[in-house]
Amino acid sequence: MQATSPSDLMQITLTTILDLPIEILQLIFTYCSHSGPLYPPFPRDLAPTTWIPITHVCRHWRTAALNHHVLWTSINTETLGMSWAKVFMERSNPTLVNVSLKVDPIIKGIRHVNAHEVAALLTTGCTRLRSLYIIGESKTVSWLLDMLHTATSIRSLSLDIVDSTSLPLELPVNLFGGQALIRDVSLSAAGHVVAPHHLFHGVTHFTSDQHIPLQDLLDSLREMPVLQSLTLKPCKLNWQDSDAPWNMPIPMPNLMHFTVYTGARSPAIFGILHPRLALPDGAKIRVSARRSSDWEDSAFWAPSVLTLIQAAKGLRNMWLYGGLQDGIVRMWTGDLDQEEAAFSFEVYWWSCDWGGVRSPVFRLAELCDLLGVEGVLTLSLSIGPYGVIMSGREYWWNLLGKLSAVEELELSVDSVQALGFAWGVDDAPAVLPALRSVRIEQTKSSIERVAEITVEDLMTLLQRNTE
Repeated sequence: MQATSPSDLMQITLTTILDLPIEILQLIFTYCSHSGPLYPPFPRDLAPTTWIPITHVCRHWRTAALNHHVLWTSINTETLGMSWAKVFMERSNPTLVNVSLKVDPIIKGIRHVNAHEVAALLTTGCTRLRSLYIIGESKTVSWLLDMLHTATSIRSLSLDIVDSTSLPLELPVNLFGGQALIRDVSLSAAGHVVAPHHLFHGVTHFTSDQHIPLQDLLDSLREMPVLQSLTLKPCKLNWQDSDAPWNMPIPMPNLMHFTVYTGARSPAIFGILHPRLALPDGAKIRVSARRSSDWEDSAFWAPSVLTLIQAAKGLRNMWLYGGLQDGIVRMWTGDLDQEEAAFSFEVYWWSCDWGGVRSPVFRLAELCDLLGVEGVLTLSLSIGPYGVIMSGREYWWNLLGKLSAVEELELSVDSVQALGFAWGVDDAPAVLPALRSVRIEQTKSSIERVAEITVEDLMTLLQRNTE
């Protein structure tokens, strides 16, 4: 038998690759289109994204790509440019498309007017919209939406109003023919968006980053009877408890995920909104605060929070990352991870000039007293040794002393050194008498010289004098 030469093998391999079935090629193209860059960047006028040259290998491959309409359904005018966006719109036909538009953007101080091109692109494929995301100024966005009066299959609508006007943006009554069954809505504005009552009737996921009055938000939620997820993002809300009646909660029988993430006032905003919504049993609630936790108003919002914590049989988990300059603390109920918890509370902060005000890390003990951590069983610490030195040993003695029920402790390498420093003196107290296990993450320390300390030594330090 004659041996096959390397050149013959290469020719056979090349022929096999070029003759791959169309279905296999289309799977490969789809994978490449969702992967990272495979080639150096191309000028935007020549190629919209780095996977395009793969479809130019041969006529067979190009035919497979052009006939795979799903490959061309993600249309973003910012990344593709208008000319390639039009190409994608044509090649995706008749498949539903996901369209992201940036209208009349200002780039490096120069306005790039594209509204009419965007309008032409959008109206060309408006009956095939699956999702639509528009970024622009209120006047331009309003003008664009007025053109979309044809019925479509759209399921997701996102509007990001970038100008600072506080005036409401009213959506057209006949938007999408007045018949669209939108499921996912995300709105961001310095003012707020006013929608016709029927438009959001089928919404299941609603995200708001608007400066919306409390009563207007409640009126909108009344028009969302099948809502499953509500998220309030960090737009400044100056709500007061007197802004709307609270004695007639809005029935929300399907609302299983409720997240308030509105900045420093998150706890207060939650305390105002939560009593006005009738949530089902089993709903998962998240409250996330930035920089400070609005603890001065805790007498107002704490009752709502404590009721939820008690209903979930107390906080069971705590995770602390960072230190004086930046960090995050999370506390949640249940025996599973945070995503599965009935209730979770978190505060995060980052490097900034505190103007003479002590870092939020110094208020963690106060937060622990407020929410109740005596039942916390699992504790995860990722803190730097220098943060412990700067905050002082007694601070950490006091904080961990409130967590006496902890049974499982997870630590970063630096945290081991930090605790070793804090408890490496004769008068250090026993703080974790119930501790049963310690796990140390195998990560590199941020300090050059790391003193060795075993798990057994650490447990001995933290449980000192517990006999």
